[in-house]
Amino acid sequence: MRDYPLGDPMTVSLMMFQISAVQRQIEETLASIIAFLPNLVVAIIILIVGWLLGRFLGRVVAEVLDRIGVDDAVRKTSISNRPEPVSSG
Repeated sequence: MRDYPLGDPMTVSLMMFQISAVQRQIEETLASIIAFLPNLVVAIIILIVGWLLGRFLGRVVAEVLDRIGVDDAVRKTSISNRPEPVSSG
């Protein structure tokens, strides 16, 4: 029987196949993650732009409503005289 320095050639070849299969799986996973990153960046940008736009439009609407006197008009109606709801907490 021959003595191989790295072990039985069949065992070594099986180990190399398993290593290459794991390496291929890791490469595919990394490729998927890298392919997803642009979508994530775009989603974050859209979220930030939407948040900033919402804050801006909220201030604009509040200013317009304040200038036309909606608060005063509501105070003069029965809506403002309605009792506050009782919290259950």
